[in-house]
Amino acid sequence: MGRVPPRIAGHATVRHGGRLAYGAGSDVIDYSSSITPLGTPPAVVRAIKKAARTVSEYPDPGSGALLGALSRYTGLPRPNLVVGSGAVELIYAAAHAFGGGGRTLVYAPTFGEYEAAVRMYHGGSGIVRYTGKKGALLSSDIDGFIRKMPDNGMVFLCNPNNPTGELLTRRQVREVLDAALLLCRLVSRAGRRVLYRDVPKPARVRHAVRA
Repeated sequence: MGRVPPRIAGHATVRHGGRLAYGAGSDVIDYSSSITPLGTPPAVVRAIKKAARTVSEYPDPGSGALLGALSRYTGLPRPNLVVGSGAVELIYAAAHAFGGGGRTLVYAPTFGEYEAAVRMYHGGSGIVRYTGKKGALLSSDIDGFIRKMPDNGMVFLCNPNNPTGELLTRRQVREVLDAALLLCRLVSRAGRRVLYRDVPKPARVRHAVRA
């Protein structure tokens, strides 16, 4: 058995919030975790009790029932949906699958697992932190963020952002997505790498993608 790569051996657990884990009382509202302060919904409690009867059985490895329900709810085909044991598993899976081809852009500060996942699988040399204009929120500097997007890599965008709580509008998220789609199309065209200066300005990104 070979040696464990340093980037994996040195992987540190990202500390999250959680009032129970750190001894806070029930009168504390924890804003550091993406959980509801209203408690567990009664319908979820009933579903857990019902599922307890089959706890000795392996769950469906393909998550067929869940994928079917999600497909009906979202209107998306099953191949467009991915199921994991929590968001963190999917973050690490995405970093493993797509994070090795180039740079990874993250807005800082943001959810720590993005960088941790990329560092574990690919090291940290390709991580680009975008802090934006001094004192400005990302929502007021979307154009600057888009201009930093790598033409061959990954972009993590947390919305609402953790830990700042900033919420981008649907239109702002769409501008980032359209720019990413356009970059993918330009990069894949004849295998030619392009820089952002070759891409239309953000105000025209959506029109360019649709064209």
